[in-house]
Amino acid sequence: MQPTVEHRARDLVNGMPDLVLRAYELARQTGFGPHARRQNGQGDDFFQFRPFENGLDDPRKLDWRRSATGDELYVRQYEQKLPQSLYLHVANSGSMGQGAGSKRDASLVLALALALQVDASEERFAPIFGGLSLGRGAAHLRKVARILEEDTASVPSDIATRSVVIYISDFFQDLETAQQVMARAHAVGAYGVLVQSLTPQEINFPYSGRVIFEGHESQTKFQTLEARALRDEYLLRLSQLQKTLSKMCQSAGWGYRVYDVGTDPKKMLASLNSLIGRSKR
Repeated sequence: MQPTVEHRARDLVNGMPDLVLRAYELARQTGFGPHARRQNGQGDDFFQFRPFENGLDDPRKLDWRRSATGDELYVRQYEQKLPQSLYLHVANSGSMGQGAGSKRDASLVLALALALQVDASEERFAPIFGGLSLGRGAAHLRKVARILEEDTASVPSDIATRSVVIYISDFFQDLETAQQVMARAHAVGAYGVLVQSLTPQEINFPYSGRVIFEGHESQTKFQTLEARALRDEYLLRLSQLQKTLSKMCQSAGWGYRVYDVGTDPKKMLASLNSLIGRSKR
């Protein structure tokens, strides 16, 4: 009996670091499975009926039950399952934070969960940066996890034609880099998703009274006695950034999602799988 994709994924993470094990658990809870594409081909799942073409179609492929409902003969078509090449990046800016419980920690788990699902479906993946080619398997997963953790962003990888790109960041500091990645992806016909990772506090700005804000990139601090007075200006700037990201994605035909890292990550993983599944090849 052939092992299921979940069994293959479980074997893949044996002895892996905690970050990958957490990603596996997230992927397991969301579900493993092949990324079917709505194209006619040699698959297992029914796609559609179409009229029989004499001289072109094999008569053995006739669907007699469907044909019996009218005067025309029909053949059954199946859904083709195309290999899905996936490229991943998780920003390492100071605003993303470091360590357990940070936006970056949650984003790394999300990215590696996607990689595990792709690998379990016998498809290939790679980081956007780091110079590592597409691949599969435990050794490759270790390399990708290490590159994503270290954020080796100096060496961009070549993006394969008609692949999928997932770029995860808060976009507070690396908007230009994201635009460059989108341009490279567009040049080879790749589809992508920008995922904006934010904390609940960044989304809602629930502060009031005396608050000390610490800078992300340095030891600078800012103190205010009435944080609520800053709320409207902050939320306006956040809204403007999100409108910019949304317009970028609309222009490129990409998806855009806001990931509240305080919510259940299974919902975001399922949402990304849905976007990848709807991408046109």
